[in-house]
Amino acid sequence: IFFHCGVLLVAAAVLLNLDAIVGTGAQVPLLAAMQEMVPSLAWTFAIVLVLGIFTTVPGYLWLISGRFAEDKSTKSRIIVAVLVVAGVFGGSIIPFNQIINILYPFAGFIGIIFMFIILIKDIRNAMAKKKNA
Repeated sequence: IFFHCGVLLVAAAVLLNLDAIVGTGAQVPLLAAMQEMVPSLAWTFAIVLVLGIFTTVPGYLWLISGRFAEDKSTKSRIIVAVLVVAGVFGGSIIPFNQIINILYPFAGFIGIIFMFIILIKDIRNAMAKKKNA
């Protein structure tokens, strides 16, 4: 229930400050809404957002390197280093809004593909159970 309340608060904050968000062309709409509502907390919120990004990345790096190399091996460390350099280099050249415009649709398409794969697997499992019963 707390999650749903949080989502409602975020949606309300963005919708109530839509003019300020669109007017400034903000790349991070929720940060612009925070700046409009409580300017003294905007920096704190920006730091929380950055920390959220940097605490998410190590998990993904560990997952990717673990897929291609044994954990804590030299190959794993090289994979992580190459990915970090590529991410820093790409992130410093490509503007944030362009990165988001690429990643969000990509993540959506991957989610749709996974949804269909899971749905097909569930249907096959249900059919197999009926066949065996």
